[in-house]
Amino acid sequence: GEYAGFNNLNGHNNVYMGYSCGKKNTVGSWNVFLGNEAGRENLDGNRNIAIGCNAFMNNLSGENNIALGYYAMSNNINGFNNIALGNGSLSNNINGNSNIGLGASSLLKMKNGTNNICIGFAALMTDTSGNYNTCIGDNVMIYSFGNGNVAVGNVALNKNIGNHNTAVGNAAFNNPNAPTNFENSTAIGFESYITASNQVRIGNAFVTSIGGFQNWTNISDKRFKQEINENVPGLAFIMKLKPVTYKLNYREIANYLNKKNYADLNSTNLQTGFIAQDVEKAANELGFEFSGIDKPKNEKDYYGLRYAEFTVPLVKAVQEQQLQIEQLKNENKALKEEINKIKKSLNK
Repeated sequence: GEYAGFNNLNGHNNVYMGYSCGKKNTVGSWNVFLGNEAGRENLDGNRNIAIGCNAFMNNLSGENNIALGYYAMSNNINGFNNIALGNGSLSNNINGNSNIGLGASSLLKMKNGTNNICIGFAALMTDTSGNYNTCIGDNVMIYSFGNGNVAVGNVALNKNIGNHNTAVGNAAFNNPNAPTNFENSTAIGFESYITASNQVRIGNAFVTSIGGFQNWTNISDKRFKQEINENVPGLAFIMKLKPVTYKLNYREIANYLNKKNYADLNSTNLQTGFIAQDVEKAANELGFEFSGIDKPKNEKDYYGLRYAEFTVPLVKAVQEQQLQIEQLKNENKALKEEINKIKKSLNK
């Protein structure tokens, strides 16, 4: 094509095909530039492949890159070891290295990030400097920023600026409101929703069973514990609890989380349990810092209960009750002996 490889001086083993492709290359070698202005500004970059109009257009010294698609990696300057497949993929990358964008507009605005792998239309489209993110799905992490995140599913992990999060499932960890800044959280399942950092959520409000063939195991090694105290209240706490039955109010859940698709549904499943605020009140009245209450971490978080931890005060209550039983048995034995003595004295 006209002006293809126009300024080539010492570059060798290059392939140019298209108007002005590789036009300014001087010493770059082993490159393949196909398409109008593909690799146009390349000076000394080596071992690059650019196929598509304006693909890899502004590269100067970047090496070992592959750009396929209209404007794919068009602004790369010094980035190394990147792969961009799709129109506009990695089109704003400047110095980022070892990124893979597969899909139109994937990693579109990434400039200096490294080691990101994004597959799907507009995947991680707006992040400019994130590192070590992996995302698969259309619009996945589309308005998110951060490092070390993993998201799989359509619009998963959307609108979050934190690090080291995991989202698996269609619309998992998808924030419908303003962006959140949560870290080290995991959402698994369709529309599973995160409300705080260091949180794990499995499924949405419609899920009726979560389980398997074995019980959950909590690490409980004495070597990893300190400040151990036998100060758990038993009967005094248990007697304050109020067991109830209830149904979930999906309309309130929808309003609270801004999930409009719940709004017209009514729960038919009758459940048994406690009200978290009632449990908190009972614990506070005894000065008991009960770890079975999962308190809100921010204004949009909500209460939860860890029912397995109720076992501890229940065990203490049984122990206290057993002491009372033993005491009553001893008192009953003493009374029987006293009655027998009285009977014997009356029979004389």
